[in-house]
Amino acid sequence: MYRIVVGVDTERRHASAVRMLLRLEPTGAVVDAVHAISLPPVFAAGEYGMVGAGVVADTLRAEEDAGHALSREVECEIARGGLEPGDAVVSIGPAAQELIDHADRTGASLIAVGSSGKGPVRALLAGSVSRALVVGAHQSVLIARSGKSEEAPAAEGDNPPLRVVLATDHSAYMDRCIPRLLDLAPRGIAHLTVVTCYPRESARSVRHLLPEFIQDPAELIWRRLEERNECVIQQLAPLGCTFDHRVVDARPDDGIRTVMAETGADLLIVGAQGHGFFERLTLGSTSFHHAIAEPYSVLVLRVPPGEMVPARPLTPAHT
Repeated sequence: MYRIVVGVDTERRHASAVRMLLRLEPTGAVVDAVHAISLPPVFAAGEYGMVGAGVVADTLRAEEDAGHALSREVECEIARGGLEPGDAVVSIGPAAQELIDHADRTGASLIAVGSSGKGPVRALLAGSVSRALVVGAHQSVLIARSGKSEEAPAAEGDNPPLRVVLATDHSAYMDRCIPRLLDLAPRGIAHLTVVTCYPRESARSVRHLLPEFIQDPAELIWRRLEERNECVIQQLAPLGCTFDHRVVDARPDDGIRTVMAETGADLLIVGAQGHGFFERLTLGSTSFHHAIAEPYSVLVLRVPPGEMVPARPLTPAHT
């Protein structure tokens, strides 16, 4: 059973996450709706001052009632969309941590939230839920941003198919992320583009180091990356969609942004590339940037710590 946790909030940003999940159509998924009530720090510490404990308790009960109503509403929408509703939960605490804790307790594989699409500086300063999940969750994270197709709840059976871009650097970690996408088993993807970004200027530096080398290193690297992209497509064949692939002469942030625009994609899929915060800012800076700063929806795939075993290298199929 593939369990998904959806973060429910009073501003209804979760509508984008629910809509994206319905469009993805994950096979056999059970979806929990979790609403977290974040108390002001002084109230959480039991210091009520002039407000009084009774007023705080009444306010908390009202928040809980509203949270239960919202969570049940989301579960009903999940059921109408053809997925299996799980638990409707209201908890008290910081939203990101409550979602992570619930996912850890229930063995969920994916946390899905909606985002208001704040810019990179505002997102970092605000300590957004999306940012906290990308940095701290053990699970894969779906950050869904509003678009024309996500502005209103879907009618039953009205889930337009998705165009998706999967960005890979062909690292060992990203190779291990591919099975995580197959575990999700999305039936709603119509077309998937595999993209690898590699600036040719990087290969030109190799040429200076190997002056006796007859072949152009850039061409060799380019061909190898195309072969690796074809291997990824072969591995993803069970998704049952159409595919194409590209190697882009650009730095990752620019290249991915260009391909998303050219393909009209609804969703970008990237790997988390590690777990620690400082590793995220270096090795995983591309994933972090696109998850937080760009206007499109992003699925960040993560390999659970217990599954971090050496991956079998992908090799081209020969016929």
